[in-house]
Amino acid sequence: MSGRVPRLAGPVLAGAVFLLLPAVSGCGGDELLDDADDESRKQLLDDYVLTQTDRGLRDWRLQGVTAVYSEMDSVVTLSTVEVTFFELDEPTTVLTGDSGQVFEAEGNMRVWGHVEVETTDGRHLSTQELIWSEEAGTFESDCSVVLTIRDSLSTTVLSGRGARLDTRLGPSEEGVDIYESFQAVYSGDLPDE
Repeated sequence: MSGRVPRLAGPVLAGAVFLLLPAVSGCGGDELLDDADDESRKQLLDDYVLTQTDRGLRDWRLQGVTAVYSEMDSVVTLSTVEVTFFELDEPTTVLTGDSGQVFEAEGNMRVWGHVEVETTDGRHLSTQELIWSEEAGTFESDCSVVLTIRDSLSTTVLSGRGARLDTRLGPSEEGVDIYESFQAVYSGDLPDE
C-alpha cells in the first residue's frame, strides 16, 4: 500500500445527514463520542465509501453504514466497517468490524467489536480490536487473536494475545508475531519426508 489516508474534504464527504454513533471498544473499554464537541464542525453521513487508488488501480476501499467526520481532530468514526484490500485491482483481504476510526494525520485505522479478517487464500483472523497502519502495511492487535490458516492438506490455528501481521495475514517484515500465550494447533496429514 502506498501513500497515506487521503485528506477528507467536503466533496468526498457529501452525503445524507444521519445520526451520531457511539463507539464501543472491545479490548480497552467503552468510548463514546463527546457530545460537548462543537457539532458545527462535524459532518454526519449515511452509506460512507472511500476508495484509495494508485495509477487507476484500487489499493483499498473503506465502507461504513454511518460516518462522523470531526474537523477538529481529522478523525472519521464509522459504524459497521468493511475494508477491502486489493492487489492489482483484485480483492485479496476483507476486514470487518462493528465500529472503526480513521486517524487522518497518522494514516492509521482502528477497528473494534467482532473484528474478522478473511483472505482469498484461506486465512482468517478473529479479534476484538485491530489497528491498520497503511504506511507499514500491517495489522496489529493487543487483544486475544485467533489466526486460522487452511490449505488443501491441513488447518493450522495460531492463538495468543497480541499480534502483528501483514494485510494478507502473513508475516510482516519482522515475521508473524504473537506476543503472549502463543499456542499452535495443526490438524491434517504430516508431510512425507
